Amino acid sequence: MAAKRKRKTEPADRDERSRPHRGRRAMRRLVVFLLLVLAAVAAAPTIIANTPLRDTLLGWAMPDGQWGIRTSRAALSWTGTQTLEEVEIIDLEGKPLLVVNSITLDRSLMALVTNQIELGKLRVQQPVVYLVTRPDGSNVEDFIEALESQPIPPGDTAPTPSKPTAIEIEVVDGTVRGFDVASQRGWALTGANALVKLGTTPGGLEATGNANLAMGQDGAV
Repeated sequence: MAAKRKRKTEPADRDERSRPHRGRRAMRRLVVFLLLVLAAVAAAPTIIANTPLRDTLLGWAMPDGQWGIRTSRAALSWTGTQTLEEVEIIDLEGKPLLVVNSITLDRSLMALVTNQIELGKLRVQQPVVYLVTRPDGSNVEDFIEALESQPIPPGDTAPTPSKPTAIEIEVVDGTVRGFDVASQRGWALTGANALVKLGTTPGGLEATGNANLAMGQDGAV
């Protein structure tokens, strides 16, 4: 009878001894999983910057089905600056509205995640705006109207911040190439340099800049 009782308790004893091993294996798996998640998060900026995901994510900010955005290169970092190169905003016909050599933001992704009020300084290098005016408006107005008319996604109702968004926008060597449909005349604003400060001064807005204006005929500038 004693031997039988011993055999009955042996499986229970083994289970008791195996529980710490199972616990350690589960803990190791959890640690490995967390490390993989951290690695994926850390690598996400590099993956996005060097794959078609770059333009896909940027495209979410564009008006649905009306405008597109293309970039050739990007450099995104949790701890460094953010850069987009050779940026183009185009309409449905592929005509450019804006072409920019490079756009750089001096804030890190981590800083943007933790502080969405102070956005730092945005440097726009050699932008070219292709402005087409008509009797009823312009392509720039069309773009702004399309942006404003985009529906707000469900649940995307962030509370109004107590402080205004603060950002400095520096435009370096910008150009506006204009064409008026009614008169069939073109014009250009070249060598434009500007510094716009939003929410960083007591008045809320401060802007300085300079540019050169040239007029043309029959679409030539």
